[in-house]
Amino acid sequence: MKALIISSVFLILPVLSFSQTQDKPIEIRKNFFTSYRYYQNDQRLRFNALAPIMKSNPEAYKTITKARNTMYWALGTGGAALLTGYLGIHRMLTTPNNIGIMNLESGIDKMLIVYMGLALGFEIAAVTLFTIHTLQTKKAVTIYNEGLHSTTRHHMYLNLGITQNGIGLQLKF
Repeated sequence: MKALIISSVFLILPVLSFSQTQDKPIEIRKNFFTSYRYYQNDQRLRFNALAPIMKSNPEAYKTITKARNTMYWALGTGGAALLTGYLGIHRMLTTPNNIGIMNLESGIDKMLIVYMGLALGFEIAAVTLFTIHTLQTKKAVTIYNEGLHSTTRHHMYLNLGITQNGIGLQLKF
């Protein structure tokens, strides 16, 4: 009787260890202002919290670090757009004999056009990089969630083995 209880305990323990809660998938919800928010267990996750969660999946972690680097580049180009726009406006306001953007003697100020053109170029680059960042983050979340679904399906086999030495149970997982 003791042997039956001990063997059943050893057979049930592996099953119970695999039935513990696995990592929950990350949900993507679209906000009213077309931004995306990430939730796990109905708790909102900040972008900085996604990378530590995804460390268990190397491909998702690699993609989320790419998204983080793209976000830094987008913030940098957005800052450059603000700076060059400020310099252009400063030049427009401090140039003598300047009414608006038209200089009465020489026409349109060439440096003002350069500054505003640079600001517009940096802004277009920043918006493009933020879009790429969003796509990379969504891809990383998708890869992470697919990895969860593939690792939570454990196939366990219980076979009855008969050899010359006797009968035994074989558990494969």
